[in-house]
Amino acid sequence: MTESTESLDYGIVSIDNFVASKQIRLFQSLKEHRFSGRLHFSSANQLEWMFFLYLGRIIYATGGRHPVRRWRRNLVYYLPQIALKLEEELDSLANTSLNKSDITWDYDLISFWVQQEKVSREQANNLIRAIIKEILFDITQNKTITYYLNPQKEISSTQLTMVDSEQQVVESWKIWQQWQQAGLESIEPDFAPKVTHPEKLKAKTSDKNYQVLMRLLDGKRPLRDLAVKKRTNIITLISSIRHYFRLGFVQLVAVPDIEVPILLRETSVPLRKTSASNQLQESTANTSSLMLFEEDHDSILDSILEDSEASDNSQKILIACVNNSPLISQIMKKVVNTAGYDFLGESEALIAVAVLLRRKPDIIFIDLEISGLTAYELCSQLRQLSCFTETPILLFSKNTGLLDRMKAKVAGFSEIFHKSMESQSILDVINKYTAV
Repeated sequence: MTESTESLDYGIVSIDNFVASKQIRLFQSLKEHRFSGRLHFSSANQLEWMFFLYLGRIIYATGGRHPVRRWRRNLVYYLPQIALKLEEELDSLANTSLNKSDITWDYDLISFWVQQEKVSREQANNLIRAIIKEILFDITQNKTITYYLNPQKEISSTQLTMVDSEQQVVESWKIWQQWQQAGLESIEPDFAPKVTHPEKLKAKTSDKNYQVLMRLLDGKRPLRDLAVKKRTNIITLISSIRHYFRLGFVQLVAVPDIEVPILLRETSVPLRKTSASNQLQESTANTSSLMLFEEDHDSILDSILEDSEASDNSQKILIACVNNSPLISQIMKKVVNTAGYDFLGESEALIAVAVLLRRKPDIIFIDLEISGLTAYELCSQLRQLSCFTETPILLFSKNTGLLDRMKAKVAGFSEIFHKSMESQSILDVINKYTAV
């Protein structure tokens, strides 16, 4: 039985210090009243966010300073098979009939890729949850928030996921606490660092560091995008350049969202361009549209796929290892290179799929103790890509029990390789899969 929503306040409500407990209380109330529709948030500095809910659970969220950048950034993490050929995917939709929801263009695209089995439902769910968590962080940082409800009986005919808000709020709040503890409360992650006194910076650092800093801190890439580019945690990134902020050599500047999406209507209306600032309003007011992107010369995708080990055109067998230990990577690299093979090491599990998809190694080792994703999740994602269906993927672990072996089999691992840093044991397992 559907409960009445008469006790919900449909007026404009203002909340000071919108902390996790208040966020949870609001979303719990919406779940208790089985609210379906849009939840609109706005901040004192005129940022706006929109949550789409069905029976009190979150389906999707968008808005803020950089909704398009956020979406593309998370594509690289969670849908790497799409991110690597995004322009091609978008071009192919020009003559495709896309099912339109009453949510947003980006949600419609994700739904389409799931329906076409180009993306797993699990990948879509992880992407959506990451977007929600990031938006909740931004709302928390703004503290004083205004919201109102816009009820809608049929919010969407297709729900990719129905997210219970409590876990997302808690995870977002933990990140916010880390942000505060690092003394970053006043720093907005969607602002870009820019060198404002290059001559003073040059006098205080080496020529090599100066060139690197001038290239990275150009005022064009927000901190979040830079963290992705450098494959590091955003707090670690800020800590590494904070000294230059204190000296006054670097300042944070506002940057626009990715510009000039193209609005493609199902009718014969000619293509026209619309500004990023209008896209949220248009896509929710009339969802018979699909946004396609022109080439973005500041592309997040291009940045994340800049590999210090540039594409290798040699015919050598490539061995990859995904793990958190620099020592293990060094040992593996020495053994592999000495045997005449090429080596690819990756420590960030969240971007490993994109890196591996680009290099297409012949054998992949995945450490059981990686962070970000579980080893089983990473293997499962790789197995969903046609180029890795037959690739030997080995679980790299000191100790495994019966449950680990069962999980490894379900995830698609070829076998479990018990950690041994002896050169011969590493070579034996490699030779097993490379022997003609």
